[in-house]
Amino acid sequence: TNTGADTGANQYPQYSPDGTKVAYHSNRGSIGNYEVFVKNADGTGTETNLTNNSATDQYPHWSPDGSRMVIASQRSPSVGYDLWTINAATGGSALQLGSTVGTDWEPSYSPDGKTVYFASVRDDVSAPLTYEIYSVSSAGGVETRLTTDTDSSQEFPSLGPNWQTKLVGTYGRLGTGAAGFLFGQSGTTTTSVLTFDTVGATLSGRAAARVAANSTGDTSLSNLFFTLTTTAGISSIKYVNSFGASTLFPSVVTVSIPSGTTGALVTYSGAGASAGQVVSILPYAANRSGIKTIRQGDTVTVTGSFPALFDATGKNVAPGGAKTVRYDARTGAIRSFE
Repeated sequence: TNTGADTGANQYPQYSPDGTKVAYHSNRGSIGNYEVFVKNADGTGTETNLTNNSATDQYPHWSPDGSRMVIASQRSPSVGYDLWTINAATGGSALQLGSTVGTDWEPSYSPDGKTVYFASVRDDVSAPLTYEIYSVSSAGGVETRLTTDTDSSQEFPSLGPNWQTKLVGTYGRLGTGAAGFLFGQSGTTTTSVLTFDTVGATLSGRAAARVAANSTGDTSLSNLFFTLTTTAGISSIKYVNSFGASTLFPSVVTVSIPSGTTGALVTYSGAGASAGQVVSILPYAANRSGIKTIRQGDTVTVTGSFPALFDATGKNVAPGGAKTVRYDARTGAIRSFE
């Protein structure tokens, strides 16, 4: 249904919770700046301009009960865009949620209406701008930063009735695509997600990638050792730990893969609160000598030619490389390397 034809841009449409109306921002006619409008979803009737003022008002989002909207506005021009809530029927009763230099916009309510999530450059005001995700009480208060992915922008946060974080695909936190995945578990709960991709990200290169369990020889233990191998070379490994219902936007760890890497040993924690989380990444050249894994008692010894060894935080703890790495067979923790 075409809700109407106008001589301006009508953007960012949002259905009301009951599905009868659509809110959007528009710079139609002679108003000169973007304002928030509401119209019947079936296209009937006339538009209602909720924010008829000299300031730009954009990105409306309805509260779950339909009584209010949160918008991004330049009503405080000295600080750029800030978040305001308004009465969804009249546009009145405006409440400013925060006042910080730097653009705050693209807001959305949580399913219970108590929290507003938004994108902001408040902590990175130098070019090129990098947006991160923040939250604030819908009644106003102190904002909380939720993402720290400084290598790329995070925008348009949105939580459904059963929220989920988009990991792979357009705006995916682990990239737009991947050659393979590893999911870590503690019991029946997924606690980590790892992706890796191949050099060139071609279809044939991805099709040749392999993931395999690296057996420690003890079937009574959960397998904590896995190998990633490719023929095209591994270009990236990214993962999130602490991935679960209590973490809305888990931090992404990006491993700086050395050139020439065609394989990697991934180890997982097997004990405690970190069970199922990535412990280490050990890159190597699979098409040369590969690696050898031997278990003696509660120690797993891996030998080969390793240009680096990354811990759970993505830090290279062996910048000079290593020939031997020892792990705890029951916890997956690094014990020593040389």
